[in-house]
Amino acid sequence: VTYLESSIGIATGRPPKTSGESFHDSNSRDESDDRKADMHDELSYLLLEGVISERGDGDDGVDSELGAIYRSKLRRLLSWSNSMIRSERLLASLPSSFLREHALLLGRLGRHEDALKIFYSDLDSLELALEYCDVRHERYQAKMDLAKATGRSLPQECAYLPLVRVALDSDSDSDR
Repeated sequence: VTYLESSIGIATGRPPKTSGESFHDSNSRDESDDRKADMHDELSYLLLEGVISERGDGDDGVDSELGAIYRSKLRRLLSWSNSMIRSERLLASLPSSFLREHALLLGRLGRHEDALKIFYSDLDSLELALEYCDVRHERYQAKMDLAKATGRSLPQECAYLPLVRVALDSDSDSDR
């Protein structure tokens, strides 16, 4: 696990530099991206396996100390903007009790309202939902800054609007 974390760059928070990438044709770049995605997938599955194997014998869903470390690393990988995880694959194999991980993967797939429903309604945590929106807002701001620097423009986007919709829908459902 530590080797994979170091090789993909999550240990330092950025991907490893590859020298001479401009000399490669698009075919070799695609193959390289596939290999990187394979490594990211492998790390995510190893971490998931670690969380599951380190659970206690009971079905109380409480992680052991080592399991909590694996879960923390898995969440960090799922939240990392440079991650090349194939989200659909991991989502299909994720146990239903892994709600936060489900939400993070749904967010990676662009299904932000579904992710926020999990944080706000299923986990009953406005704090987690706001944290998710804060991260989306920061990433959007970084994209805006990059677009301005290159003379491009991006459509306006509000990272918090989906949370408002989820909260209103959730509140109207609870009144019934």
